[in-house]
Amino acid sequence: MYQRPVDFGLLFSLFYFRYLGTSHHHPTAPSGESMPSAIAERRSQRIPLDVPLVIKGRNDGKHEFREETFTLSASAHGVLLALKNNVGLGQKLLLLNQKNWDELVGQVVYVGLPHAGLTRVGIEFEQASPEFWSLSAPPANWRQSH
Repeated sequence: MYQRPVDFGLLFSLFYFRYLGTSHHHPTAPSGESMPSAIAERRSQRIPLDVPLVIKGRNDGKHEFREETFTLSASAHGVLLALKNNVGLGQKLLLLNQKNWDELVGQVVYVGLPHAGLTRVGIEFEQASPEFWSLSAPPANWRQSH
Protein backbone atom coordinates (compact mmCIF):
# COMPACT_ATOMS: atom_id res chain seq x y z
CA MET A 1 0.00 0.00 0.00
CA TYR A 2 1.33 3.40 -0.97
CA GLN A 3 1.84 5.78 1.96
CA ARG A 4 2.07 9.35 0.77
CA PRO A 5 4.50 11.60 2.57
CA VAL A 6 3.02 14.57 4.36
CA ASP A 7 4.56 17.76 3.04
CA PHE A 8 3.14 20.71 4.88
CA GLY A 9 4.81 23.17 2.51
CA LEU A 10 2.83 21.73 -0.40
CA LEU A 11 -0.36 21.68 1.65
CA PHE A 12 0.15 25.32 2.65
CA SER A 13 0.75 26.23 -0.99
CA LEU A 14 -2.48 24.56 -2.02
CA PHE A 15 -4.44 26.30 0.73
CA TYR A 16 -2.86 29.68 0.01
CA PHE A 17 -3.60 29.70 -3.70
CA ARG A 18 -7.04 28.18 -3.35
CA TYR A 19 -8.36 30.44 -0.60
CA LEU A 20 -6.08 33.43 -0.16
CA GLY A 21 -3.75 34.00 -3.04
CA THR A 22 -4.21 36.11 -6.08
CA SER A 23 -0.53 36.84 -6.53
CA HIS A 24 1.43 34.92 -9.11
CA HIS A 25 4.42 34.59 -6.78
CA HIS A 26 4.38 31.68 -4.37
CA PRO A 27 4.59 33.07 -0.81
CA THR A 28 6.91 30.37 0.56
CA ALA A 29 8.90 29.63 -2.58
CA PRO A 30 12.55 30.50 -2.85
CA SER A 31 13.29 33.51 -4.99
CA GLY A 32 12.64 32.87 -8.64
CA GLU A 33 9.70 30.45 -8.42
CA SER A 34 6.51 31.84 -9.89
CA MET A 35 3.18 30.42 -10.83
CA PRO A 36 2.18 30.63 -14.50
CA SER A 37 0.27 33.77 -15.43
CA ALA A 38 -2.61 31.58 -16.62
CA ILE A 39 -3.50 30.96 -12.98
CA ALA A 40 -5.68 34.07 -13.01
CA GLU A 41 -7.37 33.07 -16.26
CA ARG A 42 -8.37 29.43 -15.68
CA ARG A 43 -10.73 27.83 -18.17
CA SER A 44 -12.28 25.69 -15.43
CA GLN A 45 -12.37 26.03 -11.67
CA ARG A 46 -9.49 24.39 -9.77
CA ILE A 47 -10.59 22.50 -6.67
CA PRO A 48 -8.65 20.80 -3.87
CA LEU A 49 -8.78 17.11 -4.70
CA ASP A 50 -6.93 14.09 -3.35
CA VAL A 51 -6.93 11.36 -6.00
CA PRO A 52 -4.31 8.61 -6.21
CA LEU A 53 -2.60 8.60 -9.61
CA VAL A 54 0.06 6.62 -11.43
CA ILE A 55 2.24 8.79 -13.66
CA LYS A 56 4.25 7.28 -16.50
CA GLY A 57 6.89 9.15 -18.44
CA ARG A 58 10.62 9.49 -19.02
CA ASN A 59 13.18 11.03 -16.67
CA ASP A 60 14.94 13.79 -18.57
CA GLY A 61 13.35 12.32 -21.70
CA LYS A 62 15.44 9.12 -21.49
CA HIS A 63 14.66 6.58 -18.75
CA GLU A 64 11.10 5.38 -18.32
CA PHE A 65 9.51 5.83 -14.91
CA ARG A 66 6.29 4.86 -13.19
CA GLU A 67 5.41 6.80 -10.04
CA GLU A 68 2.49 6.56 -7.66
CA THR A 69 1.44 9.98 -6.41
CA PHE A 70 -1.63 12.04 -5.58
CA THR A 71 -3.31 15.22 -6.71
CA LEU A 72 -3.04 18.50 -4.82
CA SER A 73 -5.73 20.19 -6.88
CA ALA A 74 -7.48 19.53 -10.16
CA SER A 75 -9.69 21.05 -12.82
CA ALA A 76 -11.38 19.85 -15.99
CA HIS A 77 -8.26 21.00 -17.89
CA GLY A 78 -5.43 19.77 -15.70
CA VAL A 79 -3.91 18.90 -12.37
CA LEU A 80 -1.34 20.05 -9.84
CA LEU A 81 0.50 17.14 -8.23
CA ALA A 82 3.73 16.23 -6.49
CA LEU A 83 6.44 14.12 -8.18
CA LYS A 84 9.77 12.66 -7.10
CA ASN A 85 10.91 12.17 -10.70
CA ASN A 86 12.36 15.04 -12.72
CA VAL A 87 10.21 16.22 -15.60
CA GLY A 88 10.52 19.19 -17.93
CA LEU A 89 8.23 21.81 -19.40
CA GLY A 90 6.46 20.54 -22.48
CA GLN A 91 7.01 16.89 -21.57
CA LYS A 92 4.13 14.48 -22.24
CA LEU A 93 3.04 12.22 -19.38
CA LEU A 94 0.47 9.45 -19.06
CA LEU A 95 -1.83 9.76 -16.04
CA LEU A 96 -3.78 6.80 -14.67
CA ASN A 97 -6.53 7.49 -12.13
CA GLN A 98 -6.34 4.68 -9.54
CA LYS A 99 -9.98 5.18 -8.53
CA ASN A 100 -11.47 4.40 -11.96
CA TRP A 101 -8.37 3.36 -14.01
CA ASP A 102 -9.04 5.97 -16.68
CA GLU A 103 -5.96 7.03 -18.66
CA LEU A 104 -5.17 10.49 -19.96
CA VAL A 105 -2.22 12.17 -21.67
CA GLY A 106 -1.11 15.55 -20.40
CA GLN A 107 1.69 18.03 -20.95
CA VAL A 108 3.85 19.56 -18.21
CA VAL A 109 3.16 23.30 -18.05
CA TYR A 110 4.63 24.12 -14.64
CA VAL A 111 7.55 22.73 -12.64
CA GLY A 112 8.14 24.16 -9.18
CA LEU A 113 11.35 24.08 -7.20
CA PRO A 114 12.05 20.81 -5.34
CA HIS A 115 11.08 20.72 -1.67
CA ALA A 116 11.63 17.73 0.65
CA GLY A 117 12.26 15.42 -2.31
CA LEU A 118 9.08 16.38 -4.15
CA THR A 119 8.35 18.89 -6.88
CA ARG A 120 4.98 20.49 -7.63
CA VAL A 121 4.13 19.79 -11.27
CA GLY A 122 1.28 21.31 -13.25
CA ILE A 123 -0.08 19.19 -16.08
CA GLU A 124 -2.49 20.39 -18.75
CA PHE A 125 -4.74 17.86 -20.48
CA GLU A 126 -4.91 17.75 -24.27
CA GLN A 127 -8.64 18.51 -23.99
CA ALA A 128 -11.08 19.20 -21.16
CA SER A 129 -11.67 15.92 -19.33
CA PRO A 130 -13.91 16.46 -16.29
CA GLU A 131 -15.00 12.81 -16.35
CA PHE A 132 -11.40 11.72 -15.58
CA TRP A 133 -11.97 12.66 -11.92
CA SER A 134 -15.28 10.74 -11.53
CA LEU A 135 -16.83 13.41 -9.33
CA SER A 136 -20.52 13.06 -8.52
CA ALA A 137 -20.92 16.85 -8.34
CA PRO A 138 -18.17 18.64 -10.31
CA PRO A 139 -18.10 22.45 -10.43
CA ALA A 140 -20.69 23.85 -12.86
CA ASN A 141 -18.13 25.32 -15.26
CA TRP A 142 -16.52 21.87 -15.73
CA ARG A 143 -19.58 20.75 -17.70
CA GLN A 144 -19.41 23.88 -19.87
CA SER A 145 -15.68 23.60 -20.60
CA HIS A 146 -15.72 20.86 -23.24
